[in-house]
Amino acid sequence: VKSPWSEKWSFTTKMAMSVIAPELQQPSASVPAEVQPNFVWTPMDGATGYELLAARDNGFSDIVIDKTGDNQLPTNAWKSDIKLEYESTYYWKVRAVSNGNFSDWSAVGIFDTIEPPSPTSTVSPTASPTPPACARS
Repeated sequence: VKSPWSEKWSFTTKMAMSVIAPELQQPSASVPAEVQPNFVWTPMDGATGYELLAARDNGFSDIVIDKTGDNQLPTNAWKSDIKLEYESTYYWKVRAVSNGNFSDWSAVGIFDTIEPPSPTSTVSPTASPTPPACARS
């Protein structure tokens, strides 16, 4: 003898954020980055946004880019609107956001910025060329 079915229940699943985290793609330690780098990481299914932190130290006590909370990013790529310093080392990490839930932070990435552009060499002024002589017949 089987009992009758229970009442119907419904539920909503959330992104399995505590198990996985985005993987950082660029910038990376292998190639010096522009001072306004493009940040790119793997997308996560179900994410509604991403939080990004960049700092001068790997403990993130000297943060230079803070895209968290109301400033979170809508996609898994962002062109920095903040100019970093030339020839400097930075650390960064990202986490996914979904309806108030957060993934773990990614592993911490490290990158260096490029050298400053060399000053343009000044060309010494030269004498004005002699205008061509007019031909008369």
